[in-house]
Amino acid sequence: MPRVWFLINVAIITAAIIASFIASGFVGGMSNFIGFSISNFLLAFLLFVFGVGRTVYDLRNMKSRPVFFSPWVFPIYAFDPNK
Repeated sequence: MPRVWFLINVAIITAAIIASFIASGFVGGMSNFIGFSISNFLLAFLLFVFGVGRTVYDLRNMKSRPVFFSPWVFPIYAFDPNK
């Protein structure tokens, strides 16, 4: 992903997290705890989607960049031919 797209995505994610927290102050039935919870859920969900996308990307490029799985949960190594 180009650097510009990465920065745009980070800006959109940050705006969505801040907007849900700020909305909790203006919406009558929404407490600060709910706004903070929605912000954290959104961040956790987006990190999960990023992790799944990165794993799918690594698995699709196994011929040029092999992936080495540990017998334990972590770590998973992706070979980088540039290094």
